[in-house]
Amino acid sequence: MTSKKHQSGQALIFGLFVLISGLAALFFFFNVGQLSREKTKLVNTADAVAYSAGVVHARALNFNAYSNRALIANEVLIAQMVSLSSWADYVDSWAANLPSVHPECVAAASGNWAGAAGLFSFGVDYLLGCAALQLANQSNLVALATEPTRRAVAAAIPAIEVNKAALLAAQTSINLSLIVERALVMNAVASANYAGDGVVSVDLFSPTLADDWQGVGGSGPFVRQYSGDERTRFREVTLAAASTDPFIQQRSWTSRSLLPDPGCLTVLSVVFDEVRRRGGTELLGFDEWRAVDTQSHHDRFRRKLSCKENEIPTGVGEQQAFKPGFNQSPEAATFGGSRNDNPSAHGQAVSGASGTGMGYTGLPTYHDLNEVWVSGAQRNENPKLLHGVRLTRSATNLRTTDGTTGQIRTRSDSRIGAYDTAVAGGEMAAVSTSEVYFERPATQADNIFGARTNRPRELGSLFNPYWQVRLASSNAVGEWLRQGVTP
Repeated sequence: MTSKKHQSGQALIFGLFVLISGLAALFFFFNVGQLSREKTKLVNTADAVAYSAGVVHARALNFNAYSNRALIANEVLIAQMVSLSSWADYVDSWAANLPSVHPECVAAASGNWAGAAGLFSFGVDYLLGCAALQLANQSNLVALATEPTRRAVAAAIPAIEVNKAALLAAQTSINLSLIVERALVMNAVASANYAGDGVVSVDLFSPTLADDWQGVGGSGPFVRQYSGDERTRFREVTLAAASTDPFIQQRSWTSRSLLPDPGCLTVLSVVFDEVRRRGGTELLGFDEWRAVDTQSHHDRFRRKLSCKENEIPTGVGEQQAFKPGFNQSPEAATFGGSRNDNPSAHGQAVSGASGTGMGYTGLPTYHDLNEVWVSGAQRNENPKLLHGVRLTRSATNLRTTDGTTGQIRTRSDSRIGAYDTAVAGGEMAAVSTSEVYFERPATQADNIFGARTNRPRELGSLFNPYWQVRLASSNAVGEWLRQGVTP
C-alpha cells in the first residue's frame, strides 16, 4: 500500500511536459499557417496590382489608338470638304461656260434638237449631262446648290479643327497623367485587398530599373509625341484612309464621240473626239489639302499631214485648305490625272488659286510608339510594355504572435517572443509583372479549327486599338536588360 501511494501523481508531471510541448507546437503551427496565409494573400495582391497597372497601360494605348483614328477621320472629312468645294466651283464654271463653248447644250435644253445635232460628236452622256445642267442653270438651281455648299464647307473646317484640338488635348492629358493615375489604381487595389488587415506598401519592381512607360532602353518613353516632319507615319495612314473614298482620290470620266472625227479618219487610224473630266484631292506636304477639278473638250483636227488635238477648257474648280505660311507648290501632284490629261484647264485652275487657308492647321501632332518600335532596331518585333511591382508588408503588420496586428503578447520581455517569425529583413515581399501586348482578336474567318490562317503578322501600332494585358514572368530583368536598361 505504501509503495502505491508514493507512485501516485507521477503521470501528471509527464502530462505537464506534454502540454507545454503541445502549446509550443501550437504557436509554431499558428505562425506557419499565418505566414502561409500572408504569403498567399500578398502574392495574389501583387498579381492584382500588376494586372491593374497593365489595364491602365492598355487602356491608355487603346485610347491613343482610338483618338488617332478619330484624328484621321477628321482629316479625311476635311479632304471631303475641300473636294466638295472644288466640285461646286467646277459646276459653276461649267454652267457659266456652256453658252460660249457649247451652244449645242443650250439648244438641247430649249428643245432645239436641230441646233443640238453637233453634240453627237461628243457622246450621248455628255449631251444629256450638259443639257440637264443648262436647264438647272436657267432655273437658278445651280447657284442654289453650289453657294450653300461653299458656305457649309467654310463653316465646317473650323468646326473640325475645334474637334481635332479637343482630341489632342484629351490624348495629351491621358499620357501625361498616366503615372499618377496608375499609382492611384495600384494603391487602391492593394488597399482594397487589405481593408481592415493592416498596411501594405506598393513600389516598382526595383528602384534601379526604369519604368517602361517612362523609358525604354534609354530611348525615351514607350509613347511619345510626333510633330513637324516626324508626322510621316500619320500622313501615310491618313492618305491610305482617304484613298478608300473614290470621290477624294479620283473624280474622272471620259465621254467619247459616237462617230470618229472625219478630219482624222484614215485607213490606219480611227480617232474620236473626247470630253475629259478629271479631278482629285491631294495632301501637299503635311499642312495643305488641295483639290482640283477640270473638264476639257479635246477636239481632233488635221493640219497638213498629221492629226492634231486642241484642248478647249469647259469648266475648272479649285479649293485648298492650308496652314498659314505653309502653302505648298503642287508641282508633283496629278490631281486624278488633271495635270496630264487637261493641261490647259489645269493651268487655269492652279493659277487662279486663292484663299485664306479656311482655318486649317495642318496634320496634327500625335502620339505613337517610341521610334525603337517604329523605325529602330526593334521595328520588326512585337512591342511589349512590361511593368513590375513589388509589394512589401512589415513583420509588425503580420497576423502572427509577434505582429502588432494579431499580437498575443502584451510585454516586450514576454517569453512568447521566443516564437518570433523572424521574417527576413523585417518584411514580407512579393513581386509580379504585367505585360501589355498587341494582338488583333481572332474572328471566325481568321481561324480554321482553332489555327490561324496564313495572314501576315500585324505589328503593334497606335492606330489599331488591340492592346491587351496579361501577367508575365516576374523574372522580367532579362527583358529590361534586352531593352538596354541596366539594373
